[in-house]
Amino acid sequence: GAAVFGGDSISAGRPCSPGAGMIRRRIGPENLTVDALLERLRRRDERGEPAAREVILATNPTMEGDGTALYLQSRLRETGVTVTRLARGLPAGAQIEHSNKAILSDALTWRTRM
Repeated sequence: GAAVFGGDSISAGRPCSPGAGMIRRRIGPENLTVDALLERLRRRDERGEPAAREVILATNPTMEGDGTALYLQSRLRETGVTVTRLARGLPAGAQIEHSNKAILSDALTWRTRM
């Protein structure tokens, strides 16, 4: 099949925990490798164009994933690179009867025109 994504990938690390009491080992912003990502995004190609045009955040649809995405978005804003996040909602093959309000809300929010 045709490639859907033709860019490079980089991992910023594990998702941030919203509070120290929520899991045994708190993962905070200081544990993410954001500085390496920012350095990559500041690079220019031989024509002086930005080396990257877009950063696609791929985090889990959880409180930790949402917090991590918001933190990364705030840090990446200074680069001028477009920041997007993977769509969320009903997975392929899922049955609506087995979905919760959050999944249905995301599916409605990020619906596409047919």
